[in-house]
Amino acid sequence: MRNSLFSLILSLFFVAIALPVQATANAVQKNIELKHNEIETDLKNGENESAYYKSLALHQSKNLVGTFWLGWMYHEGLFVQKDLEKAAQYLFKAAKIDENYIPTGNVEAAYYYAALFALDQKSKYYNMALALKFLVACQEIGHKEATYLLGRTSLRLSLNENAKDPDFLREKAVESLRKASALGKVEANYFLYKLELEEAEKGSISSLTTIGKLTEAVNKKNEFQGFAANDMALLYKNGRYVSRDLKKYISLLKKSANLGYGLGALNLGKAYLAGVLADPDYEAARFYLEFASKYDEKLKRAAEHSLEVLQHQENMEKLARSFQPTLEQIDNFLTAQNFSNLRSSRDSGASKSNAGVLSIDSASSYQNGYPRIVRFTRTGDEIRGSDGSRFRLRNNTLRSSKGSRYTINGNRIRGSNGVTYKIRGNTIRGSDGTRCRTSGRTTRCY
Repeated sequence: MRNSLFSLILSLFFVAIALPVQATANAVQKNIELKHNEIETDLKNGENESAYYKSLALHQSKNLVGTFWLGWMYHEGLFVQKDLEKAAQYLFKAAKIDENYIPTGNVEAAYYYAALFALDQKSKYYNMALALKFLVACQEIGHKEATYLLGRTSLRLSLNENAKDPDFLREKAVESLRKASALGKVEANYFLYKLELEEAEKGSISSLTTIGKLTEAVNKKNEFQGFAANDMALLYKNGRYVSRDLKKYISLLKKSANLGYGLGALNLGKAYLAGVLADPDYEAARFYLEFASKYDEKLKRAAEHSLEVLQHQENMEKLARSFQPTLEQIDNFLTAQNFSNLRSSRDSGASKSNAGVLSIDSASSYQNGYPRIVRFTRTGDEIRGSDGSRFRLRNNTLRSSKGSRYTINGNRIRGSNGVTYKIRGNTIRGSDGTRCRTSGRTTRCY
């Protein structure tokens, strides 16, 4: 009984001691955060001199917040002359490493020393092992940026051909990126999607669970928003893992390109050139392709090739717009139209021999065992067929007595039934599959 009472009194004693100690620690931490935020606010407001002297005073009183900000100001050249040597020294001191080179001081200093110096291969302070120790320590206390950087660094190391255990490094990369995503780092979502997509393309998995993360990377402002929009656009174009939707494909490419991503601009330029949703838009295509060609050398060649195709298509369309079909070609068009209107088998084909005569060999066009012969004769702007058909050519419109109307626009003739015919030299092609070619005095259709 006495032992139990003693234990109770002892525990209460330690609680009584611990409470004020914890309260003191909390107050110290709160004061550190206030000082940090105060200096940060000064720098945001351009009050660099005030920020410098506050940092210096804190540093001299051995407060690592001040030491960190001095390092940052020397790195950026704020109020003081830029000095990377001093910046590295202040940041390293603020990180306060122990005997195992684990940072135990200012977490921001540990992160920035790793990011700005220890990971920079051009820096005299480059030290990958130390950088990883710093980033792991920061990750353990939930530092978002350090966790994300650790994931990216682990991923980069896994891709090195000299990596001893790339699978382990990749697992660690995914682990850190997931933690960073949970902490609200949107860029991590994009890399999680890319890693999962790689697994899907290898056949390791059959579906993606990161489409939602990719969508978030598209919709929220972040460093890789343009990349994410382009990737999502390609999913909608190909109908992979999402329903095919060309409107969303174009919309997302516009977003990607307007965010300044070169590959998005290249893909959008190609889409405008191809006329994915409407007729080709050469002005828009040229704008985005020229931007892509200046984005980087990797895209330059592809963009310049597309610009050459654009110029060729534009020249061909200019020629087509100035093209006026001859009466002979219109006669050949009527041959094609007459053949196209047959609803039976076309296995035997058709031919128009002797100018103005159409002979179509098709089962339903036989009359009393003989193929139907249609003769066209022209008088001025009137064209008459021996089958009773009548056509009148006025300006760029060919009208049939049966109500059909055909509009001639350059080398294209569009019928009121929706079928379009294109004249190229001695060939007529119909959008319904009809093909007719003139050789000498004979036009053959199939």
